[in-house]
Amino acid sequence: MALVPDEGHFAKEVSILCTGSQTGSCTCATPIRRDRPTSVSSSEIDPGDVPIAGDFNGDGFDTVSIYRPSNQTFYIINDLGEDGGSLGAADFSFVFGDPGDEPFAGDLNGDGVDEVGLHRDTTGLVYYRNTLTTGAADVSFIWGDPADIVFAGDWDGDMTDTVGLLRSSNSTFYWRNTNTQGVADGSAVVPGGSTNTPVVGRFGS
Repeated sequence: MALVPDEGHFAKEVSILCTGSQTGSCTCATPIRRDRPTSVSSSEIDPGDVPIAGDFNGDGFDTVSIYRPSNQTFYIINDLGEDGGSLGAADFSFVFGDPGDEPFAGDLNGDGVDEVGLHRDTTGLVYYRNTLTTGAADVSFIWGDPADIVFAGDWDGDMTDTVGLLRSSNSTFYWRNTNTQGVADGSAVVPGGSTNTPVVGRFGS
């Protein structure tokens, strides 16, 4: 089971719960678009694929895409299947990252379109491109400790997503308001202990 952050900055009323990713299927248990059905599924994903949510075409709505660690490839899907249908073929794909790196998504440069980033757990390296294309990272920096869970969100309301992390060892959420190396701009203890999984969204009005 994997929890996927709802990264879009226009409609964030829901979170997305994807199940069965290790068996080649993914069901989104809550609606992402108000004009779409309450569940969609895909039989095309492979065991080990990581679902990611984001607004990858700037239309104001998040969709579910896939990162395949086995070939370091992102498969971007800009529409959801309807009436229980599959997600369908990717609109495009690109290779980015190294084996073992963990993906996240967010509008990291404030242009209204979500980008993808990667976190290297062994070194704390965070890196991303400003376009959804293959190539060297446009931005990279060290953030966090090994085993931290890194994600992105708009913590200060400036319409640009920046890095945050959950440190399970002390059940604490840390964030920065710029995508740069440095100490956290804020932190908060998370209730529930070390088994929490972060879900990012704009919950409420």
